[in-house]
Amino acid sequence: MLGNFATPYAPRAIRWLCVQAVRIANGLDPDPDVPWSAALLCVTPDPHLSLDLTDAPTALRTWVGDDQARRAAFERLRAGLPFMFAVTDWSGRYVLAVWPVVIPPRVHAPHTRAEAADGSTRRGTGSLW
Repeated sequence: MLGNFATPYAPRAIRWLCVQAVRIANGLDPDPDVPWSAALLCVTPDPHLSLDLTDAPTALRTWVGDDQARRAAFERLRAGLPFMFAVTDWSGRYVLAVWPVVIPPRVHAPHTRAEAADGSTRRGTGSLW
């Protein structure tokens, strides 16, 4: 797991997913304006492997830029359904996932006789102040 985030608001969850998608994409394949180090090692996948590999950074950036795809994710959350977007390339499998969590309402204890409606506690019948 590269990160987690909790919020009761679906738009914030989708926005966080977008930031994470760009962060992962930039970590795998920085934007053209980012200089590369000459010391980087490039690994080539084994052509004999029968994996369905995609260009993960491009797929992640494409999802972030696709208004309809993000809207579909938002609508799933609003409907109480989870959303998952996964891409695989030679370096690994990257999954963006969000799911709704039921947040129980706050339960306030009923006022006792000794506690006033404003939350102050009174002892006895008289007041020293």
